[in-house]
Amino acid sequence: MQQAFDRTSIVLLHANSPMKYHYSQLVICTTHQLIRFYHAFDLLIIDEVDAFPFVNNQLLQMAVAKARKRISSLLLLTATPTKQLLTKIKQHKLVCGYLPLRFHGHLLPVPQIMTLPNWRRDLLRCQIDRRLFKILEDWFKAGLPVLIFSPEIRLLVEIEKTVKKYFPHLAFSSVYAGDEKREQKVQTMRREKYQLLITTTILERGVTFAKLNVVILGADEQVFHEESLVQIAGRAGRSLKRPTGDVIFVCSMLNQAIKKAVKQIRFLNQEGEKISDENLSFLSAK
Repeated sequence: MQQAFDRTSIVLLHANSPMKYHYSQLVICTTHQLIRFYHAFDLLIIDEVDAFPFVNNQLLQMAVAKARKRISSLLLLTATPTKQLLTKIKQHKLVCGYLPLRFHGHLLPVPQIMTLPNWRRDLLRCQIDRRLFKILEDWFKAGLPVLIFSPEIRLLVEIEKTVKKYFPHLAFSSVYAGDEKREQKVQTMRREKYQLLITTTILERGVTFAKLNVVILGADEQVFHEESLVQIAGRAGRSLKRPTGDVIFVCSMLNQAIKKAVKQIRFLNQEGEKISDENLSFLSAK
């Protein structure tokens, strides 16, 4: 935001923020911080409204209502709207608009489906399917960073052992919600000191790494529902340095969550292509 609005005063507020509040034109904060404000904002933008801790939290939703000025605008952002939000849209209680293209104008990466019924058995034997190994090898040789998502915390150790066996010189680590070094590891990955980070759904949203590729192991398992699959796939292709990216869903079998997630991403790309065509037509006319 500082890069985009370099002449605007900005304050950042969260539980561990070193900043103290002072009047500024732009406030960036967690939703819990809104409890401190009363009729303060002309425009309030809530990101990830379908996610913890905001979703279904009456206290935070009351804080949002209280923090807005009487005449103000509220903008709710999400890549995966809840059923309640979709119902309000159908009832015309909310106005809905799509932002199918990212700031760089490229389409969203469409996940590739890799069906490996024995991926878990192989992992417990410290083995990787040759197709997946070849893909990872090509990515690592190209210097591309990778996120591997695990359906279970207990599998992180097995994935680490297997990665060490096949890629002994690779700089990598693993991270989960209870990891005391979680923030440090994410920052190390962001500084490109790690080429691989093995993780759980804790990093399904809210993180951006340049030039990233993504693998989900067990994409058909219950922990990966449609919304989380869309969010995880959205980690790729976010950077101007590499606006495209590869996403692989490794699964034992196709399920409805995978099919719906891929369908949603393809739909957004169809909408994005319309915008691209309109922009191209406009530029041609100029």
